[in-house]
Amino acid sequence: MLAIFAAPLLLSLQLPACSLSKTGTRAIESWSRARGLTEHRAVFGSRVVRYWRGGEGPPLLLIHGFGGDGLLTWQRNLGPLMRQHTVIVPDLLWFGDSHVLGPVAPSLSVQAATMLDLLEWEGLERVDVMGISYGGFVTLMLARLAPERVRSVVIVDSPGPVFDADDRAAMLERLGVEDPADMFVPQDADDVRALLALVRPGGPPIPRFLLEDIRRHQFVRDPDAHRALLADLVGLEGVFTPDSWRGPDRSLVVWGSEDPVFPLDSGRRLAEALGAELVVIEGAAHGPNFQEPRAFNRAVLDFLARVDTGDAAVDSEAP
Repeated sequence: MLAIFAAPLLLSLQLPACSLSKTGTRAIESWSRARGLTEHRAVFGSRVVRYWRGGEGPPLLLIHGFGGDGLLTWQRNLGPLMRQHTVIVPDLLWFGDSHVLGPVAPSLSVQAATMLDLLEWEGLERVDVMGISYGGFVTLMLARLAPERVRSVVIVDSPGPVFDADDRAAMLERLGVEDPADMFVPQDADDVRALLALVRPGGPPIPRFLLEDIRRHQFVRDPDAHRALLADLVGLEGVFTPDSWRGPDRSLVVWGSEDPVFPLDSGRRLAEALGAELVVIEGAAHGPNFQEPRAFNRAVLDFLARVDTGDAAVDSEAP
């Protein structure tokens, strides 16, 4: 959910502006355009999706986690991925610059259906999909909704259908909160600091004014929708289960060995449920794509290359 926060933070520490977090976001967008990504809008009734597209090769849909947006989440991965794939990088509804114009109930099903609509909008018959944390839940729901449209999936630090009520209770105890929204919908600078620690434990101290700026820039717009999305996930426990999986045979699970949100055991259980290869990124927390981009990019590109050649069915844990 949280890999996106470290990105604007690190940029903000280097770029002076009245609203540092906003300046960092704009810098990332400028760099993305320089890399060849182009910005687009897709409209599906009352749903408006901002997304970016670039690169060459088989299409790869990248779905971000809770908070932030697509570019911030995948900024350390886009360059290598674009050399071999056409990347489609949306902001999920109620995040980034994607929004609704009318009454739409926030839910995982709506997010997955909107991603399917985006594939139609782009004229893409079949894609590879990678999702991190909450984006992994969306990825798995998309594959369940339209398995014929998903060639392969890469799930990053997201337990999906193996996450149950006992796992949720253990997570809340580890995080020291009573409800997921208490952690993932921050109310003040201290809450943002706690979020950052999940992605980058032991990172440099962050000024309080910058933490508050990040909160205003990333979380103030749709906090009620964010709470509703979290409540919807809780409501799916016991419904969205391993037995309901109807996705592609070719799946990769990537996990940070030190993830405090979803421990590595969840990744092992998910890989077993999906019949997927598991790649563990040693030393990484909840954002392995940001903390260890070289190891992460290598693992993902190796898997996708094997998908291209029809040799991606691996059922062992990789180093």
